[in-house]
Amino acid sequence: MIESNSKVPMRKVLILDSHNGNNSIIENWFLSQEGFEIFGVYTSPFSALSACEEGLPDLLLVGIDMPNGIRFCQIIRKKKPNITILGIASQPKEQLEVLLKQSGAQDAISRGAETQIIAQKVQNILSVEGRSMCSIVAVAGIKQGVGTTLLTCILGDVLGKRYPGKVLLIDLSPSRGDLAFNFGITSALNIQDLLNKNEFLSPRVFSSYMIGNLRGCCVLPCSQDLEIKAIDESALTALLSVLGNFFEVIVMDFPPYPFIGLEGIIDFCDTVFINIGQTSNQIKLAYQMVSYDLKRLPESFVSKICPVSWCEDLGSRTGISGLMPQTIFLPRPKEAMFSNPKYTIDGSSGTAPLFEGINTLLDKVPLSPFQQAKKPAPQSIWKYLRSWLKT
Repeated sequence: MIESNSKVPMRKVLILDSHNGNNSIIENWFLSQEGFEIFGVYTSPFSALSACEEGLPDLLLVGIDMPNGIRFCQIIRKKKPNITILGIASQPKEQLEVLLKQSGAQDAISRGAETQIIAQKVQNILSVEGRSMCSIVAVAGIKQGVGTTLLTCILGDVLGKRYPGKVLLIDLSPSRGDLAFNFGITSALNIQDLLNKNEFLSPRVFSSYMIGNLRGCCVLPCSQDLEIKAIDESALTALLSVLGNFFEVIVMDFPPYPFIGLEGIIDFCDTVFINIGQTSNQIKLAYQMVSYDLKRLPESFVSKICPVSWCEDLGSRTGISGLMPQTIFLPRPKEAMFSNPKYTIDGSSGTAPLFEGINTLLDKVPLSPFQQAKKPAPQSIWKYLRSWLKT
């Protein structure tokens, strides 16, 4: 678990090259930037590989034309498929292209490159890799009061334990603004104030608005002042693009369908969970949405929708399934006390049915290679890989 004061997770950088002087230049540049920490600087692939037994970096800068440089990249990529690799080489263009393919590096810099070239290359590969790696989920309701925030909290609890420090919950429901409250967070910070800052895209600025908790997720609250309702959609779009470089999953607590004022954000979402409720009036609204609204919306939007319901009555479930066959039914927890650190959805006897249902729900979310990666290989595998590197 992350500490309760955790903010934006730092990208860990490993530098491996046989040229100490060049390594120092690259290391000093990263130390001067926000959002990075040095995992280690090495001149030997064997030393670097040993350091990776206890954990893995997020970004590699590797001399791909040094002995065992390519093999080192291949080993780490097998361990962490989504690893971002920037090669270091002093080779002609034709040979460099071959080295890039063999190592799996996205791009390369020349040894002795100036810092502005390093900055440009790093920015380019992270902007592409980051946007493609982050899963973005919207959680909404057919109307207010159906338990949208509750579902967001549950997802944050389950995902936060699965990917500690890599999950962000964003409250976008100004009429309620109670996501932080449900986690026992009392703070005047809110996303509306953040988006009004001139430098809101700076990690130094937006990380100060995020509140960590021991569940492994961060929360970006919404204002609970009912007079402060507007959220700038264009600014939020830009923020999501940057946040995708720091988090693996972003879950947004949306206002009720049809998401007035935030319709464009749906284009950034991989999945949209819509809680259709459980009462007869709520189900009538869902019927109207299916019969009229969804028929006029593009397939790209409709395909993202996954209906969710807390309904437990078998007869009502049959009717809902006839209306929306894709609906996933979840048992609503009677006492979901997320402000209590001891309460958690972990598959124990009291939460097993809900935990199983949430895992079914998460199957609807496209996962990044980071999330699909298997558990860390046992120590014996690392010994085998080291022996393979020596051959």
